[in-house]
Amino acid sequence: MIAQKNERLSHLARVRVIVLATATPWIAAFAWYLS
Repeated sequence: MIAQKNERLSHLARVRVIVLATATPWIAAFAWYLS
């Protein structure tokens, strides 16, 4: 049970890192475009 929970949490963390890695350049480009 605990192992499954840790596995799920690590998966969520990995997904969050991937989302941040892909979103950050777009956010930076958008902010640069607005300024």
